[in-house]
Order: sequence, then structure tokens, then C-alpha cells
Amino acid sequence: MKKETYKIQGMHCASCASIIEKTLTKIEGAHMVEVNYGTETAKISYDETKTSPHNLSGEIEPLGYSLIVEENHSKHSDASDIHDMRVKVFSAIPLAVFSIFIMSWEILSQFGMSPEMPPIWEEFFHHLLPLMATYVLFVVGNHIFLASTVSCVTGRRIWIHSLVSVHQPRISTAS
Repeated sequence: MKKETYKIQGMHCASCASIIEKTLTKIEGAHMVEVNYGTETAKISYDETKTSPHNLSGEIEPLGYSLIVEENHSKHSDASDIHDMRVKVFSAIPLAVFSIFIMSWEILSQFGMSPEMPPIWEEFFHHLLPLMATYVLFVVGNHIFLASTVSCVTGRRIWIHSLVSVHQPRISTAS
């Protein structure tokens, strides 16, 4: 019997911890499982002849979670998540600022507080703004659609992490 503590990636709420604990407890060879949302860890006692950390992780991956077996992978993953989120945010901010400017110009012109927008520009922006919104929705917000797709394909309910609109990657403070 081996007892280990593993970091868990993908937990967003206490319900996630409960789901992971119930799933891991059902696996043959796993004897005691304690999942803590606050520390994002799982203490697992398991029989090495019947299961392994990679098998345990494989059981919860379809649900959107994974056990971090190697510490170096965790640090690289956190840095990669942060970099990806920065790229997405920095691509969305200029689009948002531009959209706010165009919409403000149109609203203020209706109240006579700014010059009227030329009709050809107005028509162009009425087609451009939905395209920019689509980019933000499907590129910046793709994690929502991926989590929902996984939930639908696996036949499981959609959990709260599928519905959270802004995913914040956690920074590991462990050295």
C-alpha cells in the first residue's frame, strides 16, 4: 500500500473536489482518497499492484481534471496557462476599446453630441463589430466550449467550471 499526495489540475470549486473524490474511490486498488479544494491536492492510498498514479489520473481526465505526477510539469503548465491567458487578454483589449469607441460615437451622434457617422462607415462597422465579438467569444472563451463539449461527449453533467466565464490559472507557490 502506497500513500501519496498529488496536485490536481482543473479544480474550480468544492463540488469538483467531491466529484474527484467519488470517482477515485470507485477505482479498484484505491483505498483511501481525500481531496482538498483549498490546497488543490489529493491524498491517495492505493495498491501499487492494482493501479498507478497515471491510471488514477486517466480516470478523472474525461471529467476535466488531472493528477500532477511530476512537479516540473506543474510549474511549466502554470507558466504556459498564464502566457496563453495573457495573449488572449491582450488580443481582446484592443478589440474592446475599438468597439466601445465606435458604439459611443454612434450613440452620441444620435443625441447630437458628436458628428454623425457616414452611412458607409456605419454599415461597415455594423458588420465588423459582430465579427470581432465572435473572435473574442470563440478564441478567448474557447475553454468554456471545450469543457462543455467534454461534458456532452462523456455524458456527464456540465459542472460549474464549464460555466465560469473567466478562467484564472492558478500560480503555484510551492518551490
